[in-house]
Amino acid sequence: MNAFEWLAGGLFFGGLNNNNNNNNNNNNNMNKRELVSIESSKDVKQLWTGVQENFEQLILEHQQQQQHQQQQQQQQLLQENNPQQQQQHPAQPVPPPPPPPDVQPSSSADATTTTTTTGSSDATEALTVADFLSARLARLRFLLFEERKTTSSSNFRLHSTPSVAVATVQFFVQGGGRNNDGNTTDAATTTTPPLSVSSSSSLLWSEWLCPHHLQLVPFESRKVLTHLFCYLLVSGLDGPDADLYANSVMTVFVQQVVGPQMFAILTQLMAGYHYPTAWKNSSTAATTVATTITSPTTAAVPSSTIDIALHCGSMYRTLLRHGVLYQHLVGTTESVTQFVFPFLDTLVHSPNFDVASDAMECLRLILAPSTGTTGSNQGPPANAVGTVPQQQPFTPTMASMEQMNEWAAEFMTRDYEALWDDRFVPHLLYANEHPNNYMTKRGALQILSTVLLTRTNYNVMVRFVASARNLKVVLLLLRHTSPHITLDAFHVFKVFVANPHKPPEVIKILKDNQVKLCAYLQTLHADKAQSDAQFRDEKALIIATIEAL
Repeated sequence: MNAFEWLAGGLFFGGLNNNNNNNNNNNNNMNKRELVSIESSKDVKQLWTGVQENFEQLILEHQQQQQHQQQQQQQQLLQENNPQQQQQHPAQPVPPPPPPPDVQPSSSADATTTTTTTGSSDATEALTVADFLSARLARLRFLLFEERKTTSSSNFRLHSTPSVAVATVQFFVQGGGRNNDGNTTDAATTTTPPLSVSSSSSLLWSEWLCPHHLQLVPFESRKVLTHLFCYLLVSGLDGPDADLYANSVMTVFVQQVVGPQMFAILTQLMAGYHYPTAWKNSSTAATTVATTITSPTTAAVPSSTIDIALHCGSMYRTLLRHGVLYQHLVGTTESVTQFVFPFLDTLVHSPNFDVASDAMECLRLILAPSTGTTGSNQGPPANAVGTVPQQQPFTPTMASMEQMNEWAAEFMTRDYEALWDDRFVPHLLYANEHPNNYMTKRGALQILSTVLLTRTNYNVMVRFVASARNLKVVLLLLRHTSPHITLDAFHVFKVFVANPHKPPEVIKILKDNQVKLCAYLQTLHADKAQSDAQFRDEKALIIATIEAL
């Protein structure tokens, strides 16, 4: 460009600024076209590969921003500590972090930063990585759910497989969309092994579910990611087409993806309940998770991160629907200490009512798995479409309700003192210093009543009702100001009275309070006794038993 052309362009057409505006507009148009192509794509592998790349770009951007902030803080500390040296040799300002390099973008149109055109009255904002991530997740959810509508119909039964769900599971079984050298794999040139014999397991979910990474994802996309994870876990449990998904999708996902990294996923989900207190500094996040999970503090959770805790709770409960995963959760004292006791120590006492209620629901499914929804007692039929042989130790089909109750009884008996004496009774039934006290006590009483009246928990029941300390706590709850709590406490109290092998200390407490107890029980929920024959008969039997002591 000669001087005249440059001058003419500068005077009449905006010169170089106009060229920059045109370039920005072209990039924006390319980005919009790429977004449209994502919204119409049917290539499941390419969509998931794009999700993986977008996650990597978001994490890299955030790490660079944190490094830039740390450099600025260090520079400020140096200036405060050495003011004279700074006057003689002023420090150079820290340059802003460079834009992250491309991480194998699925398309050249994927933008990694947000830019705004200048010199024009119609300023347009470029699309970001988060926009492409949201579009891909939304498209994948649409494809999976639309496929489920099709497979649920009567016409889609013979010689058919849920191709979208199978391709999704295959992506994770193969370890994501990259080879070991970090290059993107090509679906057209890669020979994929059978799902049932793949030896590599992707660690993508344990990375994506990190609450520090979830916070980088847009609000709606966090919900979509949760829906996709839960859907793959339960796709073969319910519905008229469950046999199509049981072995070809759900079994493989649990067996080869979730199973090998279950404890890593559980660690992230538990940290999500405590976010952001456990994840304020990503550089120390890995070392602070364990200490924060077991800490008795109940710091308030900011409203902007409550949804992360609720999403983590939803995924945690979905894991419990599989008997084999539940067995691994409660199989050892170490896993119970890390992944169960935090609910009793801190989570049910959260100042946020939604988080506390969600944690109480998780605790209910852990201690009383029969109250949740699980799959059928039988596995899928042998001739189910898309079945694969089960060769790995993680086999999710299908633990019966009785088996899960037996595993629960084993762990509650094994860790009785740590569970009931050290946590459940003092933290949930007796303590008054925690917020949401009414909800905590009522939920705990309902859980306790279910546990004591479950046949497989006989040893737990005998040991619990033999404790004079536990009886005193229940008697205090019988005098609570809330009628709902007194009713729930009555259903626990009747187990103490009906025990045919009462220890002497329990008999002494009942005899010492015999007159007062009988008089109080006569008036307890008199309105309910008139309309509920079973409650009236139970109350009369309890009074007669106490009088006969």
